[in-house]
Amino acid sequence: MSGRVARLSHTTRTVAIVLVIGAFLAMPSVALAKKPGTDPAPTARPYVESISSYAAPRGSEVTIYGTGFGPVKKSSIVTFAGMAGNIVSWTDTEIVVAVPNRCDAGYIGVVVDDVWSNGVFFVPALPPAISGLSADNAPPGETITISGSAFDSDQGSGSVTIAGVTADVVSWSGTEIIVVVPEGAPAGYVGVWQNTLCSNGAFFVPGSVPAIESASTSMALVDDTVTITGQNFGPAPDAADSVTVGGVPAAPTSWSDTSITFTVPETATTGYIGVWRYDRNLCSNGQFLLVAPRIESVSSWWGEPGSVLTVQGVGFGNTPDRITFADIDAAVVSWTDTQITATIPSGALQGYVGVWRGSACSNGIWFLATTQPIIASVDATSVVPGQLVTIDGSNFETQTQYSQVTMGGAECEIVSWSDTRIVARMPAVIIEGYLGAWKYGVASNGWYLPVATTP
Repeated sequence: MSGRVARLSHTTRTVAIVLVIGAFLAMPSVALAKKPGTDPAPTARPYVESISSYAAPRGSEVTIYGTGFGPVKKSSIVTFAGMAGNIVSWTDTEIVVAVPNRCDAGYIGVVVDDVWSNGVFFVPALPPAISGLSADNAPPGETITISGSAFDSDQGSGSVTIAGVTADVVSWSGTEIIVVVPEGAPAGYVGVWQNTLCSNGAFFVPGSVPAIESASTSMALVDDTVTITGQNFGPAPDAADSVTVGGVPAAPTSWSDTSITFTVPETATTGYIGVWRYDRNLCSNGQFLLVAPRIESVSSWWGEPGSVLTVQGVGFGNTPDRITFADIDAAVVSWTDTQITATIPSGALQGYVGVWRGSACSNGIWFLATTQPIIASVDATSVVPGQLVTIDGSNFETQTQYSQVTMGGAECEIVSWSDTRIVARMPAVIIEGYLGAWKYGVASNGWYLPVATTP
């Protein structure tokens, strides 16, 4: 009997343990939740905006700028073409990292919590640098020596271009390259390419090719005068298109072997100045010139918003572009190469009217967008010197230093001024004529008043 009781007690204990475990597993999930704050919060995708240098030697440090890196590095990494770099410092927007010793050219990426950023191309090498040329002028077929650094001791995939034309290499070292001046190359810049990187440029003129070295301006209005300086322009040509601006012939007003002055033609567009020597079938390098239209006049120096203004000029082009009033775009009513009609925008104030063609803006002509003051009534039928007169109307606005009342052309003393009422004192000496209210130089309608014969 006692043994049976013992067995029952053992069974009872087993059932009790099973029930306890079952009850525990059946408890609400909150009982199994982790302590708040122990799970990392989800992060936004990291984004690389830029790097301090897109080329640097292995072992040097570069800085990566962006967002979403996280305030602490933790398990995050930076890879160079798949190879991790040693982190020097880390913030949410800036990482300093050492370029790995065995990485190849490829993309830099930031990996935060297994989330990859965008990639930015990087080359683990110093870009080549030109320090000088043995000659800045040589005919095709002759050799020139390029001095500099970081050319690499072996040419490998390196190359040299003159104004974009590849030159044959005679010899190559880490600090000196000898090349043959190619046939057909225009004046332009010598560049050394190595490890997909290009050096700075050194200006070079192949033989007697015309070469533009500078221009008196980089931006000009139609009909402006521009002077270019250089070399090998040759004698004054007979051809009308020996100088072009954006492909449009520009008539030269003076010409020498080193200097040319021309007028920007009305049909010219933004582009490159070029000098052509037809005696040798050669063209110079190009000098960029931003060409803008020219405003000659406007139909009025002021106008009410919603009214129409006509602008006269040259070089507007026959396709509508933009016309602005104090930087506010206006609706175009009509547009030709010499005349534009536009509606004065409602938000315009005083400022300059400008006509745009692409990214080039014309000269500006000052314009005032305002409403005309209107006199509706005057509390006098005649006036005498010193008399106070009340003027009722509209659009007088707030009194400024440009607010004025005149009687017969003589200025009156202003006693009070509001948008709808003005009180003014007649001058000591007056003649009969028109009473007028002025704001910003814009006159109201006139109100005729005779001068009384007796006080």
